[in-house]
Amino acid sequence: VSTQSTWGRNPEAASLPQASSPTPLARPKHSQVHSAASPEPPAAAAPSFESSPQETTVDAREPMHHDAREQPSFDPAPAPRHAAPAPKELPVGKFKYPGPIAQGSGCRLYTAPISPHCIGVALLLAEGNVPHEAVEVDLFAGDQRTPEYAEIAPTQAVPVLEDEDGTIVWESNSILRYICNTFSLEDGYYPLEPRMRARCEMALDWKQTSLYPHLAKVAYPKLGFSEDFSTIEVGEREFGKDLALFEKYWLSEGPFVCGDRVSIADISIAVPLLMAKATYPHMPRSVLSYIGRVSSAIASWDSATYRLREFLASKA
Repeated sequence: VSTQSTWGRNPEAASLPQASSPTPLARPKHSQVHSAASPEPPAAAAPSFESSPQETTVDAREPMHHDAREQPSFDPAPAPRHAAPAPKELPVGKFKYPGPIAQGSGCRLYTAPISPHCIGVALLLAEGNVPHEAVEVDLFAGDQRTPEYAEIAPTQAVPVLEDEDGTIVWESNSILRYICNTFSLEDGYYPLEPRMRARCEMALDWKQTSLYPHLAKVAYPKLGFSEDFSTIEVGEREFGKDLALFEKYWLSEGPFVCGDRVSIADISIAVPLLMAKATYPHMPRSVLSYIGRVSSAIASWDSATYRLREFLASKA
């Protein structure tokens, strides 16, 4: 069931992609930020390795020869092949497109309250005083698999930002950049100085391609998002390397990733670390202190992360 709510300064909020045939919606077009000699006796037939060798009759009057060179050899029978379990039928929710956004009313965030990616976007919208409304997408019910949602988000994931001019942006870090560029938040959260801008961009990409995928291997099975517990051991090893790099490099410029001020890199990284804090047993003190600094520097942290923290506590 879709729930629509409007957020103000401090909102209380917080992909199982499955192909679906999108149904066009009656709404304004939007841009999407997407070889002769005498005959030889016939050769013995080669043994088939996919079935048992043919039975051979032995004359008991003849001595048995045990020279291994005279004995036929067979590869071990292949292990039986087990069919992969049939995939579970995934639910399809009841999401309905709310309609075009009224001019002058800001933008719309399609979100899930316990998704770290969604929470990061919500935090930036609140901190930047960006007018917006929030539409909750129930991932457990399968809202993201409805044709109407697939029309908005081809990846069938959250978050998605829809602007009042019809522009739609998906991928959380791209949304963070879009908000900064569109609502003049560059200097505060998206450094303008070239070296720090590059550092911010590197951190965003590193989080998305290394830190979070490794964390997901650890956290998702423990939190009930995945049934594959075989990923945990490898995930913990790789995630430990990520944290060591985070301490050595990303915390080398000051209290935050880009120095003395919170940036969208911190917003993108710190929220998923709440999941790490709840599921990874070897969190370094320096990283825990970093989470504390970020939470203290963002006024809407408590309200935006409340439902995620409540969910993590229930899994403890």
